[in-house]
Amino acid sequence: MKEKRRFIKEAKKKVKYNIKNRIEDYKTNLVNKFKETFKKASDKGKEEVIKFIDSIGNTSDSEVMKTNLKSSFLSMKYTDYLRLFLLFTNMDVKMKRIADLIQVNMRAFSGSKTFKISECSTYMRIESSVSIKYLFATKPFMPKELRTEDGKRIKFDVTFYKGY
Repeated sequence: MKEKRRFIKEAKKKVKYNIKNRIEDYKTNLVNKFKETFKKASDKGKEEVIKFIDSIGNTSDSEVMKTNLKSSFLSMKYTDYLRLFLLFTNMDVKMKRIADLIQVNMRAFSGSKTFKISECSTYMRIESSVSIKYLFATKPFMPKELRTEDGKRIKFDVTFYKGY
């Protein structure tokens, strides 16, 4: 009786071991097949993109004028360079260059070669009045000067000055 139990127990172990190994083999084969398929698909896609770019090639509108669309398709325009340049430029540097351009344009427009933007100043005053319902703080905790006439809202008056 003990021998039968031990035989059954060992048979179960062997079956489990064989099933586990088979599953691992299937998993490994499946992963390898996926990798191989994806590699083939990516290579094919890469080839198709290269073919498309190469198909643009040289075209001609006439015998005299030939354009290389491929090089213009893959190159940056002047405005693209400017955008890239502005992306990596410090904000203060950009503002100074804008001020220089304004100064050059004002000199050209007014005809005065002595115009200096540094001698000009501009200021802006912004006033706003906002009222909101009480959200977290209740009426007794709000100072009287922040309450509206009916006492149901909080009122903020803000004045802001900005200039250069």
